Amino acid sequence: MRLINMTPPKIAEYFKKNDIVLLGTGSLEIHGSHNPVGVDTLIPGKILDLIEKKSDVLIAPTLPYGNADAQLGFPGTISIGYDILYATVNKIVESLYGFGARRIIFINGHGGNISALERVGAEWYKKGLLSTNISWWTLLSGLNPEWSAGHGCVMETSGVMCVDPSLVDLSAVKEMDLKNDLGDELPTTYVHSVKCKNFDIGVNRPWINQTGNGWFGRIDFHHPKNSSAKLGEEVLTAVSDFLVDFIDAFKRAKLPPKTE
Repeated sequence: MRLINMTPPKIAEYFKKNDIVLLGTGSLEIHGSHNPVGVDTLIPGKILDLIEKKSDVLIAPTLPYGNADAQLGFPGTISIGYDILYATVNKIVESLYGFGARRIIFINGHGGNISALERVGAEWYKKGLLSTNISWWTLLSGLNPEWSAGHGCVMETSGVMCVDPSLVDLSAVKEMDLKNDLGDELPTTYVHSVKCKNFDIGVNRPWINQTGNGWFGRIDFHHPKNSSAKLGEEVLTAVSDFLVDFIDAFKRAKLPPKTE
């Protein structure tokens, strides 16, 4: 059930019986030379499509822009930053609250959005609204021990191929091309991560300093050359099935008391 397709009377009728809304949050940013920049928006959108087939919950339009400041410098990356993302989501929630929403599930596609979503949720909790931010990739290992997340890796690439295989150019897949931008004594191992003896230590700096093509992975399975639409369908179906069950339980969760 899509908010964007509904008339005001139909929306009012929905909120007479329901108080829950789903909102996808995404980003436009580098995901390797083989992927479109809309990975973090396309995948939540596909998950919401699958949920819509199994649930009558109201789905608000997905927000395609996020906080991608760390990924700036790569062509096509567009960031609205933390402050504007927070303000935008806060105003969306304010409007939904005015309609009667008291439960909001953010289906998130981008790690840089998390802190802003958590702040919005904490502030609206005081007003009696319960929210949760579910970043889809955090569910993978719990759904299948063989699945794990990287960035622009096999999981995200397969997810996009599930949306539309023509959006992915597997012939353009390159190796990770990590850069030891802090020197060979602290080699880059992952996003913002460098190795020192037996420890991975986070050091915040722009991604363009760390990688030549924008994809990261920790194990061989992460390599995007292993991607397929079949795997993407399997993964996103499992995610959406879990979320349908979660939505059903979340509808019955106790709402917080208003404290302001």
